[in-house]
Amino acid sequence: MSRYSHQSESTSALLEDPVSLEHLAPPVRVVTSARPAPMQQQRARKPLLLLDAAAQSRDFLSTLLSDLGMPIKSHENLSSIETPVTFELAVLGPGSSHDKAVIAGVRRVDSSVCLPILLIGGYSADEGMNWALSSSADDYLGAPLSSEFLGARIHSLLAARHRSELALTSASDRTAHLERALDTNRCIGIALGILMATEKITADLAFQRLKAASQKSNRKLRDIADDVIYTGALAEHV
Repeated sequence: MSRYSHQSESTSALLEDPVSLEHLAPPVRVVTSARPAPMQQQRARKPLLLLDAAAQSRDFLSTLLSDLGMPIKSHENLSSIETPVTFELAVLGPGSSHDKAVIAGVRRVDSSVCLPILLIGGYSADEGMNWALSSSADDYLGAPLSSEFLGARIHSLLAARHRSELALTSASDRTAHLERALDTNRCIGIALGILMATEKITADLAFQRLKAASQKSNRKLRDIADDVIYTGALAEHV
């Protein structure tokens, strides 16, 4: 029997047996303190995708996640999702398929590159995590499921996503800065070559002339170099 077959049987048992479903999803504890719950303090910027073909578990998880302060987009299957769309996080409930094709499909409908995917089902913790990681999901939760534990795991996944996005942004900024620097150096090099050829001077002297023109006109060296490339000569700034 395959892992997926085992998951399907476990899921069916959870959905058909009210006692099992109560074990998977106990009632949400009401927060009575003045301090809001963690997910209420930092709401997701984009909605969370809940994918579950079973109405019973989908409705329960929708309520649980909403009580945690999460905006929800609930769907039975991928075909009902209108694209393009961006989600903060995806939760695949016990009534959804957890196979690799579905997880890959979830990533395709989302336009971001850092979408965390949380599986919820009937495996044990070790089996579920092994299945999640082998299927390219990010985390797994099984029975019993509490609102506090679910909120903590979602918060952890969102924090990891935020770190990934910062790293990608930082890398992109560094790449853009490097490209601008290389382009500037190329332009200055071309301008130096033009001055060396037209004025019969050395590279050092050509650079000093560019630098002096930049300082006297209070313009960037790159802008002076662009002028030289465009006109073929250094304007009479000095």
